[in-house]
Amino acid sequence: MKSLLALASLILTINCYASEPSSSLMRELDSINEQPIKNLATSSKIEIYRFYWSRSSKSTLTYTIDLTSTNKPTLIIKKFSKKDPQTLLSETKTELTKTHLQNLKSFLNGAQFWTLPSEEKNAGLDGATWILEGIKDGQYHYTERWSPLPPYFGWTGTWKDGELVMKRLNPPFEKQVKHSDEVGLDFLCLYIMLMADQEPEVIY
Repeated sequence: MKSLLALASLILTINCYASEPSSSLMRELDSINEQPIKNLATSSKIEIYRFYWSRSSKSTLTYTIDLTSTNKPTLIIKKFSKKDPQTLLSETKTELTKTHLQNLKSFLNGAQFWTLPSEEKNAGLDGATWILEGIKDGQYHYTERWSPLPPYFGWTGTWKDGELVMKRLNPPFEKQVKHSDEVGLDFLCLYIMLMADQEPEVIY
């Protein structure tokens, strides 16, 4: 019985960590000339997280947290132009404090990042794309969500007389409410945005 439980636990662990960068993630990162951080998972001692934030009408930003060095954990923020091809506008580097690390660990645990599905089917026009990647203990995982903050409804479009007619979706409240693990992921990403001691971007 114990051996069966151990095997089930091993299978669960493998499934939780066995995610590969999706084609959409590759396209998003390629647009800013970046690679998935999975490529950096060359040692079990490396621990890095990167939050990719692409907005339809504003600049794209990435927040890279490097916890590999316990003495000098860092946060690097890159801001890219909205024009195609996107170019790097600015890059800032901040050393993280023990409080940062304690809060980050709490949010990671609360969101259960490593066990969340990489992708959700919900998507829509406008809005933003939130992608969080992580490597730890030689493993890689990512989550990709569209417009994760409220309101949780969006728009739908249909063609009529050769024109695209947009209609706002207003599902019942119970269908708009998120599961607790998804809310935890939202708060984790929000915390990463606010870790740097600088004027925050317009979040939503």
